[in-house]
Amino acid sequence: MGRLDECVPELKGKRLLMFDPCEFGDPYTKRTILWGHFSPFLVRHILPPERVSAQGSSVMRLGGRSARTKQRLSVTPPGFASAFFQANNPARL
Repeated sequence: MGRLDECVPELKGKRLLMFDPCEFGDPYTKRTILWGHFSPFLVRHILPPERVSAQGSSVMRLGGRSARTKQRLSVTPPGFASAFFQANNPARL
């Protein structure tokens, strides 16, 4: 997980949401932490994560620090994106 708590001490203890993609219908784990001003009350569709390697999640198999790996790790999981949009834009549904 990120180091934002360490880099910006004022944020320590102010995490608003922590999730894994499998909590929103995407069958893998990659713990993500969010700070900010938004509704954290998201509808969850929990799936058990698929274990695809000895380390567990499919993102663990990416390895390395290449630009391609970083780009793939930064993609927002579609299930989370949908739940976040629905929770924070109720008038647009």
